[in-house]
Amino acid sequence: MKHTTTYFWLFAAFLIISSCAVREAPKGGPEDKTPPAILGVDPAEGSILLPLDASFDVTFSKTMQHENTEGAIFLSPVFWGYPRFKWSGKKLTIVPPENLRGGTTYILTIGANATDIRGNKLGRSQSFAFSTGIAIDSGGISGAIFSTDGQHIAYDIWAYALGDSGAEGFYRRIPDYATQVDSIGGFKIEHLGNNSYLVVAVNDKNDDLFWDPSSEEIGLPPSILNITSGEQIEKIILRPARRDTATAYISKATPLSRQRIAVEFSQLPQKDRMLNPDLYRISYNNDSLLNFGPPYIGESGALIFETDPQIAGRSYQLISHGLVSIWGVPFDSAGIRFTGIEMPDTVKATLQTIFPPNGSTSIYEDSLIEMTFSKGIRALTLPTAVTVMADSIDTLRFSPAWVTPNIVRLRFPARIPREKKINVSLKADKMQDDFQNTMGDSILSFSFRLPPQDTVGSVTATLESGRVGNIIGILSNYSQEKGTYQSHLELAGGFNFSSVMPGIYRFELFADSDSNGEWSPGVISPFQPSERFLFIPDTVTVRSRWATDIGSVSLPILPR
Repeated sequence: MKHTTTYFWLFAAFLIISSCAVREAPKGGPEDKTPPAILGVDPAEGSILLPLDASFDVTFSKTMQHENTEGAIFLSPVFWGYPRFKWSGKKLTIVPPENLRGGTTYILTIGANATDIRGNKLGRSQSFAFSTGIAIDSGGISGAIFSTDGQHIAYDIWAYALGDSGAEGFYRRIPDYATQVDSIGGFKIEHLGNNSYLVVAVNDKNDDLFWDPSSEEIGLPPSILNITSGEQIEKIILRPARRDTATAYISKATPLSRQRIAVEFSQLPQKDRMLNPDLYRISYNNDSLLNFGPPYIGESGALIFETDPQIAGRSYQLISHGLVSIWGVPFDSAGIRFTGIEMPDTVKATLQTIFPPNGSTSIYEDSLIEMTFSKGIRALTLPTAVTVMADSIDTLRFSPAWVTPNIVRLRFPARIPREKKINVSLKADKMQDDFQNTMGDSILSFSFRLPPQDTVGSVTATLESGRVGNIIGILSNYSQEKGTYQSHLELAGGFNFSSVMPGIYRFELFADSDSNGEWSPGVISPFQPSERFLFIPDTVTVRSRWATDIGSVSLPILPR
């Protein structure tokens, strides 16, 4: 009887434990991939005359991860403190940290990153508007995030209501409005009142609503956006990137010989300024100057100055004025000192890079060949040292054009012939650097073959608003091997890419306001907007002998 009683209690305990166990989907069953939904909010969307001590309830269709979902909740205009969150099953109560302001439209946003306990995200930010006044504001700003690497990051979108204060120092305060991008990178800030707004995208890794330049990417807008009378501003593209806002300065100057100096920077300068010799001065004995030629980028990435002979042991000072980093940070004008050395320059120049690449068969560029050397080359020695031949029979005439002292482009009066093997040979003993060192006694050569005309296609696009400044269109191939094509807006208001290798491309265009040929990301301080930019989310497929028309495209027309 004793054993029977023992077995009974063991069995009963087993039943109790089993009934208390966590219930899970049967193993091997279908995985739950259904995203959560918002079933309702209280007060109801569009409610007006809210009491100033109001709180907000959100009911989800599924049980949510608390911490993750709370991090995706935004109540705008943003408070200095954080809301308090109370959970009751699938219902979340959001309690503002202080009373609401009278006569104000509030937007409750549940961001796209809100996640259920199975890891499924909401996928699209949803906003609900309420007002403590008698009406709800109806202005809006929408757009998208652009990322060249294709990575999806749950960027926050922040809007600062500027009033009369301007944008300077915006990053020192909490934004007035906040939301998140959706699963495909789009965003929309709704129910904005009449005001001037600065909208930015931030990878707010610590969720503190402040931009941290040391670790967080930020994207600036193409303009301060002014909203009046419920205006809707669309197609705002933000391109986040890491920015260096620390002081920019010349970090190092190292003599390589008595006539060459390698210069390094704490931040990368804007290229056109970095290569401008008028923005530098090398002095000694207070007022005396050391002459130098146009600088160039050397094989290690340092900026190389070739100078008159330096005096060993003499102290020199390299000073820059007007240098600006790629992020808009002005360089310190204090400069840097270095000591001259006696060593003559006897290092031989080498051929670093060539275009088209050796052995290539898919590059369509048929008007130039480019060579980059490790040192500056005496221009007069190149025509006698370089020969370009087609199929080892026909010698092709060319004209050299020096981009920098170490980069030369061979331009051809007639097109480089197709379907023939093009061989470029360089007699090293005929090539001299600026110090009369020859490149050696061998013959360097590389070859390539251009594809036939019938292997390429063409792409066209039309700008809706016609010619508005310097507009540049870009076709970027998703396979880096196929290259990038660039077209300036033609007088007729269109873009024409006449010879494009087959492949899958992305089309972009931007307003090149500073005429440097590159999209400019804007400056944090003093604030400067980015250049207007647009990309087509659909891919462009280019086929041989096909003409592909993208259709009409337009840059955002920004209200003033």
